[in-house]
Amino acid sequence: MSKAKVKVVGEKVEIDRVDLSKLTVDCHGVEYTTEQDMVYVDIVRSYTMVDIFDLYHDDKKKVCKIWVLGGKLNPKLSEAEIVLKDKKRVGIKLPTRFSFYKLDQMGSRSPICYQAAGTSAVSSTTSVAAATASGSGSAPGSSPS
Repeated sequence: MSKAKVKVVGEKVEIDRVDLSKLTVDCHGVEYTTEQDMVYVDIVRSYTMVDIFDLYHDDKKKVCKIWVLGGKLNPKLSEAEIVLKDKKRVGIKLPTRFSFYKLDQMGSRSPICYQAAGTSAVSSTTSVAAATASGSGSAPGSSPS
């Protein structure tokens, strides 16, 4: 018996939020689509990209791309772990790249319900406009009549 050639470290990961320095140098990112035209990103540990492709092809997943993530740890001395970047730093930007997509009929990608933590689904300008239109309140800064 031999060791498994491919080890899935993380499934359906938002790659922009992962601290890549905590991964080993043999970690790869895999972007694939399922039968429902959903696009996901996994973090996989393997020496060759061919072994990764074989694993996903056998699971009936269409591989879009495989790339080296650029980890910094030696695979013989440590295990790869997924650590999210610190969100408490001042000046950190929210990720602009979405990890979950749905392919439309034209083949272009559209993000699926991504909402940053701490934000509401309706912006404040639309809620003020809705309140003003319904007559239930006044807009901020305007005097009551």
